Amino acid sequence: MREPGSRPRSSAEGPQAFHRFATYARRTSWEPSPTSWARGQWQNCKMKSGEEKLLKALDATVGVILTELLGLLSPREPEAVDIGRILLVRPGGIGDAVLLCPAIRRIKEALGAEIDVLAEKRNQEVFGLCPGLRKVFTYDDDLSILKPLFRNYDLIIDTEQWYRLSAIFARLARGKLRAGFSTNNRKKLFHRRVAYEINVHESLNFLRLVACATGTDYRPYYDIPFLEVPSPYRRWARALFHRLRGERLPVAVIFPGSARLEKRWDIDKFAELAQRLENRGARIIIVGGPGDKELASRITRSLKDPMDFSGLTNLAQTAALIEQADVFISVDSGLMHIAYGLGTPSVSLFGPGNRTKWAPKGAIHRTVYRSFSCSPCSLFGKIPKCPYNYRCMKSIEVD
Repeated sequence: MREPGSRPRSSAEGPQAFHRFATYARRTSWEPSPTSWARGQWQNCKMKSGEEKLLKALDATVGVILTELLGLLSPREPEAVDIGRILLVRPGGIGDAVLLCPAIRRIKEALGAEIDVLAEKRNQEVFGLCPGLRKVFTYDDDLSILKPLFRNYDLIIDTEQWYRLSAIFARLARGKLRAGFSTNNRKKLFHRRVAYEINVHESLNFLRLVACATGTDYRPYYDIPFLEVPSPYRRWARALFHRLRGERLPVAVIFPGSARLEKRWDIDKFAELAQRLENRGARIIIVGGPGDKELASRITRSLKDPMDFSGLTNLAQTAALIEQADVFISVDSGLMHIAYGLGTPSVSLFGPGNRTKWAPKGAIHRTVYRSFSCSPCSLFGKIPKCPYNYRCMKSIEVD
């Protein structure tokens, strides 16, 4: 068990918790205010389902045609390019963003290049935990997508695994070299391409891609932790945890939510698990976004002395809490990947997701699942309608 950080003794329930815990943080050089706390709530701003369906429909129709046309016009690869400026295009969820970070660090170590990222707005805070980036552009925030489109780059790497619209953007942007996965006709838009492997950990796919794109050696390993919590947030978390340092209590951080309902575990089972851990002497901390408050309350109502931070922290603060924990418990989720990147021991519950591809690797991590002939069923972010009522998740018990 790792050395416990400094943790507060009282529970965190709403605005009163801020004033209570602020007294523990006054010794640090950074002290949040109630206004900034509320303003900095952890964003869970996934694209609306209607917008997502429209984009996928456009990708499957207009995207196919544009890819074929632009493929006919693509010039040959230049003989020599001095790679000093790189743009990484990263659509998709938190997990993809987190698992791209080892590849970003590898690029920085090998080339010392200037690296920009184009991503969804919800992942801007994720990349704030990844050292070595110059700028993060967001393509779903006003006209920010135009900035990287007209900036000169030596290399553009599209890290999207399947859809074509990101490859089209990479083709239209000002890049001397372009690289990406060769999963469909999108490969016609790249100078350098690699095959995408379904049954390897996603971080390894990204490492293979950047090795091919940059002409550097592929090394199928990396140092953990590969994420870094900014020092003001780390000091804040350590100050909040101060009271538990003397008591030497183990701390379990639990995230009961998921952006995908199909991946969620029964909240009553989460509550039972939390109660059992508390009865064995553990302190329970609940984290999540504003949309997870109801789930969190159903857990905390059965506990004697919980700390509920759901809806109170931004992503960096949540990461700081996870970093200080002795164990992190959740389903297959973005915060699971953050715990992995921070080197925090974890227990993750898997159902429709591919645990070979997405579960944290290493001796300090445990994956809980039930094997069925139909699982895993998720592919390229799609989870089909289940004829068995998602028994893969429902059959997981507390024992």
